[in-house]
Amino acid sequence: MYDFPEARAATDAWWTALARRFEREGIDEVPRSLLRRDDLIEQWSDPALLISQTCGYLLCNQLRTALQPVATPHYTAPGCSGPNYASVIVVRDTHPAGELKDLRGGVAVYSRSYSHAGYNAFRGIIAPLAGGKPFFSKVIGSGSHLDSIGLIATGVGDIATVCCVIHAFVSRWRPEALAGTRVLGYTPLALAPPYVAPIGATPIRMAQLRAGLSAAMADPELASVRDAIFLGGLSVFDSIDYDRTAAVERTAIAMNYPELK
Repeated sequence: MYDFPEARAATDAWWTALARRFEREGIDEVPRSLLRRDDLIEQWSDPALLISQTCGYLLCNQLRTALQPVATPHYTAPGCSGPNYASVIVVRDTHPAGELKDLRGGVAVYSRSYSHAGYNAFRGIIAPLAGGKPFFSKVIGSGSHLDSIGLIATGVGDIATVCCVIHAFVSRWRPEALAGTRVLGYTPLALAPPYVAPIGATPIRMAQLRAGLSAAMADPELASVRDAIFLGGLSVFDSIDYDRTAAVERTAIAMNYPELK
């Protein structure tokens, strides 16, 4: 989920460490390197998948019959708390808004409609203000959190919600990209994007994956690697726990606000 280019060496080091520990747990033919595909939906739907990471909103909707959660990482980025994360509410720095209601009639930017951080959480915070009517004058799909930041920074949009982990990567590695933006606040907390395995993975395989993840997360020699990608711990949740993410959508629909508008 967070394969940020400037931190790719740390991401690859994390995978190397995980692969070694998965092998120690008895998993055969562990890939030596990460598979990076453009079509993530296809990758997540592949029954031959060993392990990946996906959005919690996708897990409890489109991928409900394809994936099961292995474990939920704890991120150390601003806006995170234990296994929970939030979206940063990013606005154009010249916009006078002091709170969300002041953005009525503005231009909204979202990453993708299947993203919790970039869309579902955004819809969730606007629904109580919209009264079932269009709140924005225009809504633009950017394609990614990074592009959402870019559209706000250049004044094309007025407001976006951006995953706080991605925002932290940008703050650390590309602070100049945040010029022209400011943080208005954060969306409510939700369970962070989980590590996932195919729905058909056996209890033995799930135990092996969890043991490998736990060993790597506890290894003091990997502290710098974890710090580089904002990893700070691990919890185990069931699919039903992620229903809280889907509940954000249901609440918005009940308010007659089924889509960001």
